[in-house]
Formats: sequence, structure tokens, C-alpha cells
Amino acid sequence: RIAGARLLWHQRTGTDNFGAYRAALNKAAHIVAISNYVLSGIAGLVPPDRTTLVTNPFDCSVYAGISATDVAAARSEIIGRETRLPSVSVVGFFGSLIERKRPFVFLEAAQRILSALPGQVIFAVFADDRGITRSHLRELCGQLGISEQVRLMGFRHPPERWLAACDLILAPAVREGFGRVLVEAALAGTPVIAADAGGHSEIIRHGETGLLVPPDDAEGFAEKAIALLKNPELSAAIAEKARSVARERYSVERHVSQISALYEEIL
Repeated sequence: RIAGARLLWHQRTGTDNFGAYRAALNKAAHIVAISNYVLSGIAGLVPPDRTTLVTNPFDCSVYAGISATDVAAARSEIIGRETRLPSVSVVGFFGSLIERKRPFVFLEAAQRILSALPGQVIFAVFADDRGITRSHLRELCGQLGISEQVRLMGFRHPPERWLAACDLILAPAVREGFGRVLVEAALAGTPVIAADAGGHSEIIRHGETGLLVPPDDAEGFAEKAIALLKNPELSAAIAEKARSVARERYSVERHVSQISALYEEIL
């Protein structure tokens, strides 16, 4: 900026991280935010005419290339050879093991789901140790009596076939600037139940492209999950609608077009 360059700033996080970026926000020629939730956090810091909403891009073609063989192999690894039930469902959690992602809420919901569907569901946690560790999760699983039904899968990349191998994704995270896993799951053809918080509320149309639950409501997550797991037709309809909307709204081509237009405008 001192040299006269124009700065296009991309803000991807919620209000809890804005302090360190305040100088950049003030000096930017224009600011791109990835959700209205993020925009609301900078409303008092910069004029509205210097901000634009441009959502994250996703390479939809990657998800179109997931093969049935890849999905079957991933599903087999999640469930394990010792589990022989042909109708077992897989419910997944994808995200860092930090407090904001609410992995404990996921496990508390898992216990409630298993109370209604004993022996019928496997829960897979795709995450590496962070502020919360897998040892913490194992301890809680033991306390909840669900250790045999929970798989701590660690971090898996790329995530496409693992998302597709799940029958349902629970996303209990709060204060998400956007919520990439919701779109990734949609593109993989897997329905999502998410906390009605942060950017999640902008991605999911409740009852149409997914289901929303009040934050930290393990009972609510369990109730909605049981309903979807018992109704595969509804689950499939939600998944198909979510995939169609995701392909339209979050393509790389759309993102590039919007950002290129901003480049031309500020130059």
C-alpha cells in the first residue's frame, strides 16, 4: 500500500480472529468475505461499498470422479472386517479436533442415536489431534459406552471417497466462517445435519438441502439423524438437491468470474 499497490483482501474467518487483521482491513482497496456471517463481523470496521460476498470455490469434477469401488473400499475400512451387519450405517465427523468444531457434541449425539438404533450405526471421526486429542475422544467414548461403535480415522486426504462412504455427516461446529465440509459432503452425495450457526445457516436450506439443529443440541442432532437413517428416500432426496445446488453455487468457474470482475474494478 505504501508503494501504491492495490490490495484485495480475502477474509475467511469469523469475528474471533479480526483483531490481528484490523490494519489490513482498513488499508484494503476492497474486501472479499466468504459468507454473510463473516461480513457481519466487519460491518463496523469498513464501509459496505468496499466489501463483496464471494463464497469459496470447489472443484466439482473431483467428486464426479468418485468410483463405486473407491467408496466400497473406504466403507469397508471404516466399518471393519469384524462388523458383518450388511445394513450398518456410517455417520461421519470431519474437522479439526478443536473446541469450536464440537467433537464432543458429535459423540454425545452418537450415544443417543445408538440408544435408538443399537448395533446399526458406526461413527467415524476424521480428524488429527489438535487442542483436543484422540485420547480425549477415547476417554469420552468409554464413559458413554460407545467405544466399539466409534472409529477414530485420523486425517485423510483427499476426503472425497471418505465423505461418499458415509450415509450421513454431522457438523456440530459453531462460529464457522463458511463450513466447507457441508459443500464437500453435498458434492459427494452425502446428506448433512449441521449446527444452525455461523456460515452453516447460509449453506443449508433446512429440510431441502440438509437439516439444521440449534448449536450444542446433541439430542436435536440425534433426533434428526435417526429420522434420516430410518428414511432413506428422504435422505436421498435431500442429498440430491444439495448436490445440485452445490454444483451451481460453488463451482470454480463462478468463483473465478466473480473475483476477476473485482480485479478489473479495483484496477
